[in-house]
Amino acid sequence: LSTHDTVRAINILSGSQICNCPRSVQAQSSLSSEEYNKGVELIKIAFAILFTLNGIPSIYYGDEVGLCGWADPFNRMCFPWKKENSDLLEYVKKLSEIRLTNQDIFAIGKLKFVRAHDNVICFKRFNNDEQIVCLVNLSNESISVKEYCSKVILSSKETKDGYLPMNSVMIGMI
Repeated sequence: LSTHDTVRAINILSGSQICNCPRSVQAQSSLSSEEYNKGVELIKIAFAILFTLNGIPSIYYGDEVGLCGWADPFNRMCFPWKKENSDLLEYVKKLSEIRLTNQDIFAIGKLKFVRAHDNVICFKRFNNDEQIVCLVNLSNESISVKEYCSKVILSSKETKDGYLPMNSVMIGMI
């Protein structure tokens, strides 16, 4: 999602306009709490997609703990030891665990898109025995999870009465 040559993903996803400013402005700037929280919310969605699509997930150091950074050299800050976003780190660990415990699906399984319209994307990874679903809701309303899976494994936001809130992602089993 991020690299040493780009603005960190969390900053871009935050919606901050500082991303487009000169370095002299970036050197004096940081994300507001609201921008940071929006960035975390959206990077969780991006991580879920990264970990469930084909290929091997690769994370630029610090993204898994919410490290911020503008354009080079501000994207190469030191790892924030003892100041990590523990919620985000635990979320990424759970994504890693899902991949590890379902290696057959992610290594040699197939991919099928179930839905891709109205700001909702749903795809499944499957083999002959199991199916995992990734449901992304970027719409302006909650959507029913029951239509797509029978068991939620991980969600970026709490599902309420079987509904996935807007701007969130869910991984589940069929």
